[in-house]
Amino acid sequence: MDKGRFAVPAGIIDWSIAAGVTALLLSNGLAGPHPAGDRELLGTVLLAAGGLALAARRRAPLLVLGRSGSCGSS
Repeated sequence: MDKGRFAVPAGIIDWSIAAGVTALLLSNGLAGPHPAGDRELLGTVLLAAGGLALAARRRAPLLVLGRSGSCGSS
C-alpha cells in the first residue's frame, strides 16, 4: 500500500479525512433548526454519505466529486 508523507498508509489517511469531514458536516448540520418528519433523517444520511465518500478520493476522484456535490446540494 502506498504510504503518505508521514509513513502512514494512504488508506488510513483517506479514512481519517473522511471521518473528520463527516463529523464537521454532521455537527454543523445538526446545530441549526431541524425540519419535521423524515426530512431530518434524510438530510443526516446525505451529509454522512457526502463526507464518507471522500474515503475513495484516490481511486475515483470524479465519482467522489459527483457524490459529495450532489449530497451537499440536496
